[in-house]
Amino acid sequence: MKTEKQELERYREDTEYYERNRESLVRDHPNEWVAILNQKVVGASADLDELLDDLEHKQIPLGEALIEYLGAEEELLILGEE
Repeated sequence: MKTEKQELERYREDTEYYERNRESLVRDHPNEWVAILNQKVVGASADLDELLDDLEHKQIPLGEALIEYLGAEEELLILGEE
Protein backbone atom coordinates (compact mmCIF):
# COMPACT_ATOMS: atom_id res chain seq x y z
CA MET A 1 0.00 0.00 0.00
CA LYS A 2 1.34 3.41 -0.99
CA THR A 3 1.73 6.17 1.55
CA GLU A 4 0.05 9.53 1.17
CA LYS A 5 3.42 11.06 0.33
CA GLN A 6 3.97 8.50 -2.45
CA GLU A 7 0.50 9.17 -3.85
CA LEU A 8 1.11 12.93 -3.86
CA GLU A 9 4.45 12.40 -5.62
CA ARG A 10 2.80 10.21 -8.28
CA TYR A 11 0.08 12.83 -8.81
CA ARG A 12 2.74 15.55 -9.17
CA GLU A 13 4.58 13.43 -11.74
CA ASP A 14 1.34 12.83 -13.66
CA THR A 15 0.61 16.56 -13.65
CA GLU A 16 4.10 17.32 -14.95
CA TYR A 17 3.64 14.65 -17.65
CA TYR A 18 0.37 16.32 -18.68
CA GLU A 19 1.96 19.76 -18.84
CA ARG A 20 5.01 18.53 -20.82
CA ASN A 21 2.88 16.59 -23.30
CA ARG A 22 -0.23 18.75 -23.54
CA GLU A 23 0.36 19.71 -27.17
CA SER A 24 0.64 16.11 -28.37
CA LEU A 25 -2.23 15.03 -26.11
CA VAL A 26 -4.49 17.68 -27.68
CA ARG A 27 -3.40 16.53 -31.13
CA ASP A 28 -4.20 12.88 -30.27
CA HIS A 29 -7.36 13.55 -28.22
CA PRO A 30 -8.92 16.87 -29.38
CA ASN A 31 -12.02 17.87 -27.44
CA GLU A 32 -11.81 14.80 -25.22
CA TRP A 33 -11.41 14.06 -21.56
CA VAL A 34 -8.25 12.10 -20.79
CA ALA A 35 -7.23 10.15 -17.72
CA ILE A 36 -3.53 9.92 -16.88
CA LEU A 37 -2.05 7.51 -14.38
CA ASN A 38 1.63 6.71 -13.87
CA GLN A 39 2.55 9.09 -16.69
CA LYS A 40 0.46 7.43 -19.38
CA VAL A 41 -3.01 7.89 -20.82
CA VAL A 42 -5.26 5.18 -19.38
CA GLY A 43 -8.51 6.39 -20.95
CA ALA A 44 -10.01 9.04 -23.20
CA SER A 45 -13.52 10.00 -24.31
CA ALA A 46 -15.48 13.01 -25.51
CA ASP A 47 -18.02 12.13 -22.81
CA LEU A 48 -16.87 12.44 -19.19
CA ASP A 49 -19.38 9.88 -17.87
CA GLU A 50 -18.19 7.39 -20.49
CA LEU A 51 -14.58 7.94 -19.43
CA LEU A 52 -15.45 7.46 -15.76
CA ASP A 53 -17.34 4.25 -16.58
CA ASP A 54 -14.34 3.01 -18.59
CA LEU A 55 -11.98 3.71 -15.69
CA GLU A 56 -14.26 1.84 -13.29
CA HIS A 57 -14.41 -1.08 -15.75
CA LYS A 58 -10.58 -1.09 -15.83
CA GLN A 59 -10.64 -1.00 -12.00
CA ILE A 60 -8.75 2.30 -11.91
CA PRO A 61 -9.77 4.24 -8.78
CA LEU A 62 -11.26 7.55 -9.91
CA GLY A 63 -9.42 9.46 -7.21
CA GLU A 64 -6.03 8.28 -8.45
CA ALA A 65 -6.15 9.30 -12.12
CA LEU A 66 -5.50 12.85 -13.28
CA ILE A 67 -8.49 13.77 -15.45
CA GLU A 68 -8.27 16.76 -17.81
CA TYR A 69 -10.30 18.12 -20.72
CA LEU A 70 -8.30 18.73 -23.89
CA GLY A 71 -10.05 21.47 -25.82
CA ALA A 72 -8.80 21.83 -29.38
CA GLU A 73 -8.45 25.56 -28.83
CA GLU A 74 -6.51 27.07 -25.96
CA GLU A 75 -8.85 28.63 -23.43
CA LEU A 76 -8.14 32.22 -22.52
CA LEU A 77 -9.29 33.59 -19.20
CA ILE A 78 -9.33 37.35 -18.89
CA LEU A 79 -9.88 38.88 -15.48
CA GLY A 80 -11.09 42.43 -15.36
CA GLU A 81 -12.44 44.98 -12.99
CA GLU A 82 -16.12 45.87 -12.98
